[in-house]
Amino acid sequence: MVKNRKKLAWGARGRRFKSSHPDFFLFLILWFFAIVSLKANDKVHLDSLSIYDPKLCAEVLDAADLSSLWNSFLEGQAHLFFGQEADWLSGKREWVESQNVLELGSGNGSYLSRLSEAFSEKKFLGLEIQPSLVEQSKASFARPGLFFVAGDAEEFHEEYRNQFDVVLYRLTLQHLKEPRLSLKLAHEYLKEGGHVFIIEACDAAKVSSHRIHSFEEASRQQNRTSSKGNRRISMEILNELQDEASFYQIAHTSLDVNGNRLEKGIRFESEEDRKRYFNHALLFLSILKKGYGVLVDLSEAYSELQVYLEDENSWVCPGIHLLVLRKI
Repeated sequence: MVKNRKKLAWGARGRRFKSSHPDFFLFLILWFFAIVSLKANDKVHLDSLSIYDPKLCAEVLDAADLSSLWNSFLEGQAHLFFGQEADWLSGKREWVESQNVLELGSGNGSYLSRLSEAFSEKKFLGLEIQPSLVEQSKASFARPGLFFVAGDAEEFHEEYRNQFDVVLYRLTLQHLKEPRLSLKLAHEYLKEGGHVFIIEACDAAKVSSHRIHSFEEASRQQNRTSSKGNRRISMEILNELQDEASFYQIAHTSLDVNGNRLEKGIRFESEEDRKRYFNHALLFLSILKKGYGVLVDLSEAYSELQVYLEDENSWVCPGIHLLVLRKI
C-alpha cells in the first residue's frame, strides 16, 4: 500500500487538497460547465442578473451585444410594467370602448402581445421601423387580432387614415426625431373622437426609497451629452397643449406641468417587482453605456441596486407620465 499520496498546493496560504479527491474534481467540472452554459445563453443570464456577483455581472453585461441587451430589456420591461399599466388602461372609458388600436413603435412585440392577451376583444396593429424587430414580432406573437408591419412613425401612411380608435405611444416619443410631426400624423389615423394614449418616461417624477447615485449620474450624463432620448417630451407636449390651440385636447394627465404627481402612478414594491426592477435597471444602464457612450461603473451600480433585493421595505416609482389626448 502506498502511504504517501501526492498532494497539490492551492492558494497563497498553502491549503492542500488531495489530487485524487473525487468530490473536489466533480465540483470543478460542474462549476466549469455551469459557467459555460450560462455564458452561452444570453436570455438566461440577462434575465437573471442577480445570480452573479458584481464583477461577473459587469463582465456578462459588457460581453453582451447591444441588440441582446435591448431585446432582454424590452421583454423584462413588458413583465415589470404591464400589470399596473393594464389596470390603468382598464379604468379609462376611452380605452375600454375602443376596438382598433395602433401602436407606433412596437419594438419586439412583447408589450403589444400582452395587451392583446389582456384585451382580446380588440384588434391590435404594431408599426415598427426596424424590419428585424418586425420579423421577430411576427414569428413570436402574430395571431388573429394581432398584426405587425414595418413602417416609420414619422411618415404618413394613407391606408391608416381614420382607421383607429386609439393610437398608442409607449416609451416611443422620446426616441423620435420629430415627435410633434408623428402626433400630427396620428391625428389622421384616428377616427372622429379617437384618442392618443401616451406612456412616457419623465425623470422629474421619479422617486424611490433609496438614492442610486450610479443611476442618477448616468441619467445626467445622457441628458447632458446625447441628442437621443428626450425624456421630457411628454411634459413639453403637455405644456404646449395647455398654452395654445391644437388639434388635441387633454383628456387625462397623471402629472402636472412641473412633473408633480396627480395620482398614485406606477410603484414597484413587491418582492417580485423589486427583483425585476434590479434586473431592468442594470440592463438600462448597460444600454446607456454601450449605445449612448455614457460612463457607467456596472459593478458599483450592481452593489447600489442590491438594496432592492435585500430591503423588503424598499420601493421605487420609476417616473412614468400617463397622458391621454382627445382628437378634435
